[in-house]
Amino acid sequence: METIALVLDETIVVPATDQDARDLMLRLCVHHQQLSEGARATAPGEVSGRVAGLLRTTGELVGSPVPDDLSKARDHLHSAASAVKDLLVTMGAAGLVCVHHPECPPAAAPDFHTAHQVLRCLATGYSRLCNGVVLFEDTGYLKPNGEFGPPSRPLPRVDGEVLSA
Repeated sequence: METIALVLDETIVVPATDQDARDLMLRLCVHHQQLSEGARATAPGEVSGRVAGLLRTTGELVGSPVPDDLSKARDHLHSAASAVKDLLVTMGAAGLVCVHHPECPPAAAPDFHTAHQVLRCLATGYSRLCNGVVLFEDTGYLKPNGEFGPPSRPLPRVDGEVLSA
């Protein structure tokens, strides 16, 4: 987000040189690559047509050469940064990437259960975390890789007793 904010901030004249333009485009290209890898790691069917379209559009923008003219390079960088931002926001809204700061722990981390909750269904008693883990109030968790386990915290019972997992 720092790179995107730097490019899109209209109060700052970025880039100042041709090399700055190439460096910023390289950073945007790396961000796009990371988002693409995140989308590929997602279960089939979870990547919407909108995300797939944004991945293609953004890839074309960050993959094309930076114009030699500094004014045109700024316009090109602005378009690429806007596309990467749209992609990041769209993937974040779909729960495909973490947009929290600091970033949520991945599903493989010991503190995976501290990730932000992105979906909660009270009727059925489950929550989906930003890292893709599904927490069930009564039976534990299911990680994106298929690993499952018991609840990671004590569960309150109706009669006031606390049952530990």
